[in-house]
Amino acid sequence: MLLNARLMHMSMLVKQGEFMKTLITEFISLDGVVQAPGGASEDTDGGFGHGGWSMKYFDPVVMGGIYAELAAQSDALLQGRRTHQVSAAAWPGRSGDPFTDWINRVQKYVVSDTLTDQDATWNPTAIIRGADFLPKVSELRARPGGYIYVYGSATMVRSLLAADLVDELLLTIEPSSSVGGRRSSLMMERRSPSCWCRRSKPARALRCADTLELGSPFCAG
Repeated sequence: MLLNARLMHMSMLVKQGEFMKTLITEFISLDGVVQAPGGASEDTDGGFGHGGWSMKYFDPVVMGGIYAELAAQSDALLQGRRTHQVSAAAWPGRSGDPFTDWINRVQKYVVSDTLTDQDATWNPTAIIRGADFLPKVSELRARPGGYIYVYGSATMVRSLLAADLVDELLLTIEPSSSVGGRRSSLMMERRSPSCWCRRSKPARALRCADTLELGSPFCAG
C-alpha cells in the first residue's frame, strides 16, 4: 500500500507537467560507488574487480516494481556510450516482463562521438554527438510527454546536472561499501577536458521528495 501510494505520487508529478522531464536513476553503495553495479565485466576501468556488487540486494518485486512503473511513464531512454553498449548486448534477447518489453521498444538516444549508424543495432536508437548533446536534451524537455529515463552513464549525468537539465534523481542506496572503484561524483563539477559542458552558473537545488526503506535496517559493525 505504501509503495503504491508513492508510485502514484511520482506518477502525478510527471503528469502535472506538460513537458518531458529528465529522470536519473542510479544504484549506489554506502560509500558512493556507482561503477558496474550489474555485472562482472560491465565496467572494469581502473582494474575494478567487483562488478555486479549490487545484484544480491535487488528485490525483483519491490525494487523491480518501482523501476517498471517509472519506465511505463517514460517516453525515451538516454544513455552514454558505454552504458548503451552494455545494455544493447544484454536486453534485445529478453522479453516477457514490463521493464524488458519497454526498454526494447522505447526510443533510445545514445551520446557518442565514436559510434556509427551501423553500431546502432538496438532499435529504435538515435546517436547524439557530443556537441549536440545538451541542445538535444533541452529540445526533448520542451516536448510533451513523460520521463527521459537515464540509468548508469555517470559522466553524462554529471554534465546534465551541471547544465541544470535534471528534474528528478532516484538513488537506490545499497548496504555495500569499500568495494573500491569509481565513486559517484554526480554532484561534482567534472574538470576533465573531455567533459561535454562546463558549469557556468550555480546548479538548481534539488529537493528530496521522498524516501523508501527496503528490507531490514543495515548496521555497520
